[in-house]
Amino acid sequence: MKKLILVLSIGSLSLFGSNNIVVSDGAIKNKLKVKIFPSNDFEDVVEKEISKINFKYNDHIKYIDFPLISKAMKSIESNNKKSVINRAGFIGYYQVGLAVLEDFGYVKKGEYKRMLKMKIGQKAFILKYARWSRGMSLKKFLNSHQEELFIKLCKRNYREFKKAGFITTDSDINYVRGLIFASHLVGLTAIQNLLSGKSGKYTDGNNVSALSYFQLGFSLENLENKVN
Repeated sequence: MKKLILVLSIGSLSLFGSNNIVVSDGAIKNKLKVKIFPSNDFEDVVEKEISKINFKYNDHIKYIDFPLISKAMKSIESNNKKSVINRAGFIGYYQVGLAVLEDFGYVKKGEYKRMLKMKIGQKAFILKYARWSRGMSLKKFLNSHQEELFIKLCKRNYREFKKAGFITTDSDINYVRGLIFASHLVGLTAIQNLLSGKSGKYTDGNNVSALSYFQLGFSLENLENKVN
């Protein structure tokens, strides 16, 4: 019995993987509780994936299922706990840090540099010293603004991939979702370097590989349909 095979082309890289690779990481398997599902013959799956590429996307964002990405991301990042703050000071459902909060205007400009100048850890800074903008506070952000920031961040990463030429009108929607997914977990620059063929260790803080996250993001829709 064969497992689902994904054949992807990323720049000059060709990735051949199966979704047993995707769920082999304990951090993913334990949190998402996904299964390995049998598929049709390899050739049938390849034809099905290739046929999707014929569609032209002027703006993939219109076709991205953000609730689907959000559901998986919350499970991986925070175990669905909206107020969690980890030891490194990353907060909430999506484990965002001070730099992202500053980039999108939730804390005042220059707060990240002020933290470095104070030589204080991110967790202590966010809890005690961060100056929030526009009437914002840590509590208000965690209660009401996490979803909007996550979507803004996904859209920004998409634009950066597109500007760098890693996403074109021919790019498959699953491929785009995989890039967005992996870039949140491992970092935009890391994924761009990986796509450019630069050597390096592309993993998150739990040592889960960027390619595993990419494959998970790519296959989310299929896994969701199978689980349901």
